[in-house]
Amino acid sequence: MARGEVLGEEVKQKIRWAKIKRPDWTAEKTAGWVRAQLANPKIHDDGWPGRGAVKNVWKEMKETEEGERFKSLELDRPWSAISLSNPLFSIYPEALPYVIKIWAKSFTEEIKVFDLDQENWGIREPGKKDILTIREAIWIGRLYFIFKNSSDREVDIDKLWKLSQDFAMEERILEYGHYPEDPVDLIAFWFKDSELFRQLSDDYQTDRLQKEFFTLYPSKLRHDLADKDEEDEK
Repeated sequence: MARGEVLGEEVKQKIRWAKIKRPDWTAEKTAGWVRAQLANPKIHDDGWPGRGAVKNVWKEMKETEEGERFKSLELDRPWSAISLSNPLFSIYPEALPYVIKIWAKSFTEEIKVFDLDQENWGIREPGKKDILTIREAIWIGRLYFIFKNSSDREVDIDKLWKLSQDFAMEERILEYGHYPEDPVDLIAFWFKDSELFRQLSDDYQTDRLQKEFFTLYPSKLRHDLADKDEEDEK
């Protein structure tokens, strides 16, 4: 890919993700991590995106943070029940017991890893606790009903926590950009949506749905992804 070409939304989102989770990383290290996480590195030239592209996204993020509409400063503070005194941070009362349970677990346990978004786990800051944030607590309240109504089984606390973290992070990343217009840019979000669908359906139906997402990729990228899958199976 030619130097100076406009970055796609997928690449920008990964750069923002890395900056939020690991602000201590250099532009070079961030660029290397992003290149490794691209859905299909073979369509990009080696060395793209580079340090310059990363720094440009960082500059955009800083400009957004200085704007009036930026709200992360409050939503990403650690959660406490006292935050419910602010109407903007309200949570459905029925979901509150699960927020309390996950809040307690965030101090004492590491979240279990599910195969939903594996690239996230290589970026965890060593020794840092994932203490529940206000934003995550709000997402627990939103997603709780899907888990509660999915079956007669107990609510899967660990999976609810993991998905709430994922959606909270995606929301935070969108504050630096905009809701995607191109369906291809929505595919990463749809995979997380499909994990919510899995709670209401079964593995077969969910896997079938996820395969449909790949049909939205341009034909060349679909072929390259299929080749990559075959290589991974060998």
